[in-house]
Amino acid sequence: MKLKPSPELSYLTGVMFGDGSMYYRPEKKKATYRSGPTGYIRLCAKSQEFVEAFNRCACRLKGREKPLVIYKSNGLFCVSVSSKVLYDFFKERNITKFRPVIEEFPADFIRGLFDSEGSVSFRYRDKKAWGKSLASYRTLDKRIKISNTNLQLLRYAQGLLREFDINSTITIDTKKGSEIGKYFTRKHCYCLAIWDKLGILRFIEKIGTNIPEKMDKLKTLASLLEYVRTCGTRSFRWWTDKETEVVVREYKRLTPSEIAKKIGRTTGAVKAKANYDLGIYRRGPYRTANQAFEKFWER
Repeated sequence: MKLKPSPELSYLTGVMFGDGSMYYRPEKKKATYRSGPTGYIRLCAKSQEFVEAFNRCACRLKGREKPLVIYKSNGLFCVSVSSKVLYDFFKERNITKFRPVIEEFPADFIRGLFDSEGSVSFRYRDKKAWGKSLASYRTLDKRIKISNTNLQLLRYAQGLLREFDINSTITIDTKKGSEIGKYFTRKHCYCLAIWDKLGILRFIEKIGTNIPEKMDKLKTLASLLEYVRTCGTRSFRWWTDKETEVVVREYKRLTPSEIAKKIGRTTGAVKAKANYDLGIYRRGPYRTANQAFEKFWER
């Protein structure tokens, strides 16, 4: 079996960098059903649909028509795929090795990584909780995030998201040595987050997910984004797609007051829309949070 770049292989690569695992079984003397040592790739997850998608992709790569048996272990759905070729392919966890496969099918790789390590969160922030300086009365605190301890992996995924015109930020989610229950973390856990409305809608349209629970949250978030209101000091008014596009296109070039005159809104409403809803900043020498983060790691 020769592996060629395909959507199935790209999806499996994303899963193996997340919840996927591998193990190796040597040859046993009394075993008559196994000709030699065999490598396995395995996935255990709470979502049965996620495990079925993993099973389906692995069987297509093996040329197997019938799917493998999915069993339960410790309350999780599990599937083990015996394949020496897939085991050797995923044995080395260096992201540069998988670039020819990923760059040909980037959406499938990000989907597999999001199914493994991703989550969706959204809630309303009230003005009373955030102080009177907040220009918008009620804004939607929303994000799509992917968490992993491999910073190089998240930086690479961030570059792939830029190809789909999706902006994202990377921050430290959990510091090394933090106490979680009875355990302490041994590494920094980093978080790649998508905050802006256009990026979230593009992620839902171009990337998506195979897990129904996450897809329901994405659809709910998309419907909520259509009803988010941002206000100035005088009156409420719905934001249209044309006004949002003007803010995204001109916020780095024009001042907030100039954009406000152009679209007929107040300066505070433009700042609130750009900073809290779209994640665009003009403070400091760097115009965006991404540029500031990349400059920090170059030091």
